[in-house]
Amino acid sequence: MPDITPSVIPKKARGEVRTQRRNRKLTRTNRALASKGILVNPGENIQFAIDQVDKNGGGVVTLVSGTHLVDYNITLPAYVNLSGEGLDTTIINFDDANFNISIKGTAGTLIESPTIKNMTIEESGNTTAAVDVTYTNYMRIDNVRFSDNAGSGLKITASQQYTVFACVSDNNQLDGFELVGDATQNHNIFGYYNCSADSNTRNGFSITTAVGAIVAYGGFYSCVSSSNTVDGFEFAGAIETNIECFGCYSSSNVNGYDINTNENVFVGCMAENNSQDGFEVDTTSQQNTLIGCKAESNTTTDFSAADTRTNISETIKGSTKTEQAVRYMKNTSGGSLAEGDVVTLKAAAGGNEVTTTTSQGDDLVFGMAMETITNNGSGHILLEGYTTKLKADGTTDIAIGDYLGTFTTAGIAMKAAAGDMAIAIALEAYTTNDSNGIIDALLVTPRKI
Repeated sequence: MPDITPSVIPKKARGEVRTQRRNRKLTRTNRALASKGILVNPGENIQFAIDQVDKNGGGVVTLVSGTHLVDYNITLPAYVNLSGEGLDTTIINFDDANFNISIKGTAGTLIESPTIKNMTIEESGNTTAAVDVTYTNYMRIDNVRFSDNAGSGLKITASQQYTVFACVSDNNQLDGFELVGDATQNHNIFGYYNCSADSNTRNGFSITTAVGAIVAYGGFYSCVSSSNTVDGFEFAGAIETNIECFGCYSSSNVNGYDINTNENVFVGCMAENNSQDGFEVDTTSQQNTLIGCKAESNTTTDFSAADTRTNISETIKGSTKTEQAVRYMKNTSGGSLAEGDVVTLKAAAGGNEVTTTTSQGDDLVFGMAMETITNNGSGHILLEGYTTKLKADGTTDIAIGDYLGTFTTAGIAMKAAAGDMAIAIALEAYTTNDSNGIIDALLVTPRKI
């Protein structure tokens, strides 16, 4: 049979003849209009229409509303816009066969300006991805749903200067959205806006690279990742750097954000109800920054940062009562710190070490340990914000509203006296003559009394 066969091939020869006549009619009707665009009805051959537009240097192929049953691969060339009439109304269904949509350039010849928009792509049996993209430039994917596919929903490799808008990727057997680096071509300058990944068997959003490859200078903006079997957002691989996450939300995954890479920035992001960590920054990463992020109700911990150069500031951890400023610091006190211990800044060139003191009102008072931190280990120090865990001595009675500073027992706070440096305001009283108090307090910027 010639290539112009329709999406669903009738078994009888009579049906084949009808199909050939329909596609010939499509050719006669639309060849002169190919530069302006071609309409494809369900049952007509999508690739045939794409090829006609491509002969004229590009244009629009519009898939009319309905389900387009497709039993062939669709290849999208440069400057062709494959557009449906709505995410919920135009559907490409591969019926679980090993077919997909591909956009395939080479490292030396990128595919320029392809577009896919306003449709659902479902039930691809291809185990790589329903839409598999390599080596493109200026691509746009807009208002597309990738659902119930055998691979990832959308996989993009080694591409540049592209955008993905308002897309949904759900119930796929690999990742919702997969970004891959290639050592022969940088993958950079990209943005995913208002996209959601839900109930995928691997990650919601995933970045991976080969050795020597780079995925950089791109970001995720107002994206949502929920109920995926592995992580909400996974940044893994060799040396990719400088990824931004602004206003993203990750819930009911394993880790909300699993970060193994360098110099990423997270601003105003949320992680909750994940089965392990909200934000996990691994030892292989360097110099990540979290600003104004929130994490709560995650099973293992809200913020876990093994990299001592990670800056976590103005975050909300576990409580919505007030914002918390948190810093990841190294404990060089000579012993373990426990949650609630008051710490001082240690004079060290790196500026990233804390210790304890036995001096009342120590001028170097810095904050409070938020977790157990072994000697020479690193962990989170609360600098400002609400806590229920501050250790206190009540030999000098503490009343609500009193300023607190360091005590003569290491790790303990006491009511600050004139000339002392204060680090907190007591939010409950403690008057017992011992150092066993654990009180609510508001940590503040250190100040002289």
